[in-house]
Amino acid sequence: MSSKVRFVSVLLVAALMVIAGSVMLMQKANAQQPIVTLDSKQDNGATVHLGTIDAYGIPGLLLPNIAGAGPGNTIITYHPAPGYYFVRWETTGGCSVTNVNSNPTTLTIETSGSATAIYSKTGTGVGGVTMPTNTLLVLAPYLALIGLVATAAVVVKRRLEA
Repeated sequence: MSSKVRFVSVLLVAALMVIAGSVMLMQKANAQQPIVTLDSKQDNGATVHLGTIDAYGIPGLLLPNIAGAGPGNTIITYHPAPGYYFVRWETTGGCSVTNVNSNPTTLTIETSGSATAIYSKTGTGVGGVTMPTNTLLVLAPYLALIGLVATAAVVVKRRLEA
């Protein structure tokens, strides 16, 4: 074979090796980490997302919290909102805890899943019905204020143009 043909052959083989190596590295780099959802809910379903959780060495994660986490263990601690107390942990998917009644506990992550802190209201009630809260209701006064400011701005602009 001529030296040009050999050079082209060697160059093609080298290019194929580089491409094959890159593909294998990209597959490793793009491997999906398990997705873990941390959350909380009241034992009677009246409220959700109250309190914070310490996990992955990060204190005070707001709930719900969704993160990609490698397989392994992490200590999780639930901090209930004022007026509530921790009851137990519930897990789904490839997540489990060492002790469902312990706070803190060790969360074991194998594949995607969730860990939910179950909490209850402190004190005793005097009876009645507990209704779920509408979390969007808190926004109503702010939305009304924004509407008033926008209306006032339009009125002022029209008077200045007149």
